[in-house]
Amino acid sequence: MLKRVQSLFVPFFDNPSRLLTNGNSGTIKIPKTYTDAIAVPKESTYERQGTTYVYKVGKDSMAVSTPIAIVADIENVFVVSEGVKVGDKIIATGLAKLRGDTKIKPIEVPFDRVSKPIKQVFR
Repeated sequence: MLKRVQSLFVPFFDNPSRLLTNGNSGTIKIPKTYTDAIAVPKESTYERQGTTYVYKVGKDSMAVSTPIAIVADIENVFVVSEGVKVGDKIIATGLAKLRGDTKIKPIEVPFDRVSKPIKQVFR
């Protein structure tokens, strides 16, 4: 009896250069696109007991430590689902000198200056 399937995986792909031969193995990287995602430079984070944090600029220019939920780790940025939202300002560099609720003098810098360009994974 035939059944209709929602999806079907066919384990076949072109291998014209014969990079993979019988008995070899490899890692297949499947690209994923994130839409409307928040990216945080890794340089702007720190970890404590398995939880990753950023310092957000709070009221009266106070540095407030905030935990973030990481969805993906891509090169030099984290894709984040919780902890920060669009419009929040975070401390980009100099985290080692900060402690919770520290008064700071924030200077805005472009995202690209803190986050080095992401290398192309697929060619």
